[in-house]
Amino acid sequence: MMVSLKEMNENAFESYKKIAIKNYGDEKVKSGNWPLEGSHERSENNFKELLPDGLHSKENY
Repeated sequence: MMVSLKEMNENAFESYKKIAIKNYGDEKVKSGNWPLEGSHERSENNFKELLPDGLHSKENY
């Protein structure tokens, strides 16, 4: 199986980010690592830390 990477545009990244933030928070709650209350905000904050410049964050592909 061959894997290929495609560059994301801004619209694709924004769509991905919305879904990823929700799913990440949901999984943290489901695993018992976070309480439900505040999980969405925590997830958003983690993404802001990891990808401070969004799509244009350095060394993220």
